[in-house]
Amino acid sequence: MKKNIIYILMVLLVAVFILGLVGCGSHAHDWGEWIVATEPTETTNGIEIRTCKDDGSHTETRTAYATGTSGLIFELIGDNEYQVVGYKCEDSEIIIPSYYGREPVTEIGEKAFKGSATLQSIIFLNDSRLKAIRLEAFSSCENLQGIEIPVKVTHISGQSFFGCTNLRNVTFASGSKLEYIGSSTFNQCENLQNINIPKSVTEIDAAAFAGCTNLRNVTFASESKLETIGSQAFAWCTNLENFEIPASVSDIEWYAFQETGIILNAPNGMVYLNNWVITFKGDFSRHLSLDANAKGIAGGAFFQCSGLESIEIPAKVEVIGALAFYGCTNLNNVIFTPDSLLKTIGRWAFENCTQIENIEIPKGVITIGDSAFSNCLKLKTVVIPVTVTKIGYYAFSNCTSIAEIQIPARVIFIGCWAFELWTAEQTIIIKGFANKLSADAAWLNGKWREYCKANIIYQI
Repeated sequence: MKKNIIYILMVLLVAVFILGLVGCGSHAHDWGEWIVATEPTETTNGIEIRTCKDDGSHTETRTAYATGTSGLIFELIGDNEYQVVGYKCEDSEIIIPSYYGREPVTEIGEKAFKGSATLQSIIFLNDSRLKAIRLEAFSSCENLQGIEIPVKVTHISGQSFFGCTNLRNVTFASGSKLEYIGSSTFNQCENLQNINIPKSVTEIDAAAFAGCTNLRNVTFASESKLETIGSQAFAWCTNLENFEIPASVSDIEWYAFQETGIILNAPNGMVYLNNWVITFKGDFSRHLSLDANAKGIAGGAFFQCSGLESIEIPAKVEVIGALAFYGCTNLNNVIFTPDSLLKTIGRWAFENCTQIENIEIPKGVITIGDSAFSNCLKLKTVVIPVTVTKIGYYAFSNCTSIAEIQIPARVIFIGCWAFELWTAEQTIIIKGFANKLSADAAWLNGKWREYCKANIIYQI
């Protein structure tokens, strides 16, 4: 009997405990409205609190996020993110909040602050959620003096700070995730003197720092992942003296260092920068041999050098950049040394080299860029190695002296009009395809052979 009573009492106690949980547990509170307990300011978070209607001793708190500068205009992007699209204030210092209401502020929108005459500094809070700065966001803010780019920003779009002529200090938060600096981003920032590029950046696009006439030092964080320096990226940086190309760089596009202090202060002859051939300065020799340690030829390095007749490209060169030998109308001999490591022949690299008759592309080359040999009118023989997988648009356009060319079986892409203006007297042998239908299906539905009258032979 006593055991039964004890058992019943235990059951009742458990029931009371469960009822207590149900009546005011974590999932059954009847909460009141959120009330601000500590007001947030422009830069500091506050606190909000709510109380259970059934038991005033039960409360919850949450962050009331810092508001940023009053007068900013926000616009919803997606379902739960905001961008700043404008402002209604004349403050010289703008504070961008991390949140608008309860949702994160992830972008500065296109032209959001463009042309502001009063803006001098931009402040992002330590918990900034910003991911992108869009096109012309701060363009022509002539009195803007400094900015630190938040850690989560991955993209700075084109012309974001174009013409910010008094911008002196650009820094990146520790641990920056930045990947891309867009075209003309800091173009004509005349007072910018130094910049350190985060290791995560993979591309500096065209004219990104062009016209930064007082820029002297460009440094890169250790273990830089930079791959591409765009055309005219640092052009007309007339005082630029210190620049070390990261080992990860695989492409320097045309005139990336045009009229920089690096070239202006160099002696006559070949101008190298960290084993990249940048240009040739002074009177041209008819015959050139590059340094044995050269690893790449920058875009436009020998653009329209009509006096150049022959060049020897050493084994360590992996890249011939876009426009590298464009319009070298007397170039008739291109020599690749044995064991060449060349991987890429860039866009327009030998276009309009009207005297070249023969070229043996080194084994190991993967890409022949758009118009790489276009208008090489006297080119008679071309050997394409089996390693090539891509042949660009117009690659051999108007090469009407070639009797026969073989396309290796590994080629997975041939661009439109690659053999434009070829005649019925010329032959193209396609390896790896049994017929026209199968080749056309792989290569742009036949556009690769448009405006081509050559005899095309298909071979498995």
